[in-house]
Amino acid sequence: MSLNDPMALPLAITALAAVAAFFVIRGLADERDEQKKTRNDQIDALLAEKKALKPLLDKAATPEERQELLEKGRSLLAELDALGHTRTTASPKGSKGVWAFTLLISALFIWGSIKLVQQESKERMDDAETTARLEHRKIQKELEQAQEILEENPSDINALVVLTRRALLDGDLPTAMNYVMRSEESDPDHPKMTVYSGGMAVMVGMADRAVERILPVVESHPKDHEAHWWLGVAYASMKRFDEALIHLAKTDTLASESQEAAFARGMIAEIEAARDVEVHASGVVTLPESSSVPERGILFVAALRAPVDGGPPLAAVRFPQFSFPMKFSMSAANMPMGGEWPEEFWIRARIDADGDPMTKSEDDLKTAILGPFSRGDSSIEIALSPE
Repeated sequence: MSLNDPMALPLAITALAAVAAFFVIRGLADERDEQKKTRNDQIDALLAEKKALKPLLDKAATPEERQELLEKGRSLLAELDALGHTRTTASPKGSKGVWAFTLLISALFIWGSIKLVQQESKERMDDAETTARLEHRKIQKELEQAQEILEENPSDINALVVLTRRALLDGDLPTAMNYVMRSEESDPDHPKMTVYSGGMAVMVGMADRAVERILPVVESHPKDHEAHWWLGVAYASMKRFDEALIHLAKTDTLASESQEAAFARGMIAEIEAARDVEVHASGVVTLPESSSVPERGILFVAALRAPVDGGPPLAAVRFPQFSFPMKFSMSAANMPMGGEWPEEFWIRARIDADGDPMTKSEDDLKTAILGPFSRGDSSIEIALSPE
């Protein structure tokens, strides 16, 4: 083909345009690759941090701890969103007159982008934190619906069940108590509300009363995972760990995806770990029936290296909530100064009326210094009496 050919100039222009498009696209691709590498490095760091939260989330022992971990997870997800990790890649628009080569490159780019988005979508759906976020949205929707129903019918038992369960799992005892009291007007023997009433009893230190309420529900509704959860918590609070493990494991078996099951798995791990810790002293604190307990009193049990007052204790446990007889145990975790537990030690206990162990009041209940006891003694009996 000669330069005089009328098609030569258009073909040359077309070829040059195609070559120019190639280099432009390659340049853009190189720039995009560099940006993508930087972005992916940031995303990988955030994903690693987010992945590290999962075992901590599974081991969370309290609703407050779990909520704190979930909030941290949501913060990481927000950073990932800001980096475009959850953004769907838009297909580039072609324009009239784009050369066939450019269209081919664009088509390949679009195909690759779609595959990338599909892969990222699959990873996100398989990700535990994303699942938790979706579950949170579902919970919020259920709570909103329950609130709307309750506004129309204040005694709707199903709405009260939903709201009471959430209040207990969030550790909101006053709200849970309000819903339980409202349910007693319409359905005082409802099994779920009976379980929740027992859950409240555990939270205020009356685990024995909780067992009395929940155990009949477990017997009549053996597949109710919430009943098993709260019964397991009650037994754990009473240090009846063998029975606690049975019901906590049952909770996980019946509803492994539930929040109760997640809490149960964490509690099981803690109980099993605690069993590997040497208990240096354990026993029970009692109080005569004729004695009254200060309303804001806090129970302190202290182990001493010598039968004298003054100085830091060998070990101490504090019970803001308690009921009698009250079991206690001491291990290295309760030793404020650390060190080796002696072969011989002494014990004293006290209910401080104002909750401050540094002050004394005539309303305090206490024991004399008791002992000596031998290391590992598991049958210590402490009888409190008026000051």
